[in-house]
Amino acid sequence: MLFSNMAAFAQSQQVIINQTPCEGKTVQYFPALYYNHTKPKYGSVLSGTNTAADKAKITATLNNIEKLEENSRKNFQATGCVMRVSYSSSTNNESGRNYFGGFGYANYDYQLGFYQMVCHVQQHVVKEVGEYRSVFRVNVNPTLTEGSFFGETGDFYITDKSVRYDIPYDAKWHGFYDKQYDINRYTKRSQIAQYVSEEKVLYSKSSDYNNKHNEFLKLVNGNGYTENWLHNNNNNPNNYKWVDRYYTITKPGVPLLVPVTRKEFLEALLEYYDIEKYNFEWYSDYKLKNETSKSSIINADKAAYNHVYETKKARISNLLKTKSADWLAKQAAPPRGNRENDYAKASNGLFDVYDFENGIPLYKYNPEYFKSNSADPLKPAFFLVEFRYEGGDEKQWSENLLNNFEKNFDFEALRKMLD
Repeated sequence: MLFSNMAAFAQSQQVIINQTPCEGKTVQYFPALYYNHTKPKYGSVLSGTNTAADKAKITATLNNIEKLEENSRKNFQATGCVMRVSYSSSTNNESGRNYFGGFGYANYDYQLGFYQMVCHVQQHVVKEVGEYRSVFRVNVNPTLTEGSFFGETGDFYITDKSVRYDIPYDAKWHGFYDKQYDINRYTKRSQIAQYVSEEKVLYSKSSDYNNKHNEFLKLVNGNGYTENWLHNNNNNPNNYKWVDRYYTITKPGVPLLVPVTRKEFLEALLEYYDIEKYNFEWYSDYKLKNETSKSSIINADKAAYNHVYETKKARISNLLKTKSADWLAKQAAPPRGNRENDYAKASNGLFDVYDFENGIPLYKYNPEYFKSNSADPLKPAFFLVEFRYEGGDEKQWSENLLNNFEKNFDFEALRKMLD
């Protein structure tokens, strides 16, 4: 009876923050407030585009996503929170694009934050918690991982442990604060820096460690969802929980990622060795000018490195010539790191790889997926949908939002936006 009374209250009561009286936990059943988050709602945070027409096109896509969310609640009374919409673009490079195997797409986001209502224990009026913990997001054209499987840089020594070389391997480097490098590391990124693993894709997206491959396939094929349990675990469903749920929405029939063949990996190594040679030469020259007390070691390193470079390149070139077509066509699975533990012995630079079969299977963005829409970089190629929710005592309002979302959000309409 108490719940039904609360539900009836939620349908009729208009909540005013700091004025509406309340008692205890009943506030989670008060009707939600739906506000705009930014002023203006859709405006200034859309960075990474350089024309008004670009911003208008992105805004139109985000408006359509917003309509889908609003339609999912047309017969549902959200309770216990203040709901605020925001639009943003989120890119980490100057071009305003994310790159998928050389195809660049604009990256932008719709967000609906849920700010919990609480009852002030002394004033007995409704307050709004200042930060959201439950949230609904639709990320357009995101990267599936943070960086590549191997990271972004690597360090090694050649002849003496006291002199190390820490160089990037995603593009040729022209020195510190090099603006051209900042562009090239996205637009002309080395092949080896684009490879990812199942672990990287699932990082912070799944807590089902016993079914990694199936969880990976869900995200790559856009089928079902994964959950990352931020607090508690799914063995204690009745206790407080805080969970991130993820869906990828993709064009059917074509995977986002495909395996990297051994042939592709070997060719990527050859490309990388030229990048490493270029970057090492710049950095060793820089060290000669700025670390004069180590000049004898650095000169010895420069002489020794030429042998390292030629030896690595010759060995990999020989594998490409001598291995069978069947061996070369299989998926590459090199060791996890980009160098040996060179505290035991000197490494031969980075990626001195001998094992291609027993390490971590590698994947790359599927060019067949991304090239079809590449003429329009503002268009959605795929979506990553996130619903972060809470459960347990005083969190029923959040679980109710999730349950309604599961039942009523039109995923197929979202998928049709990829056509």
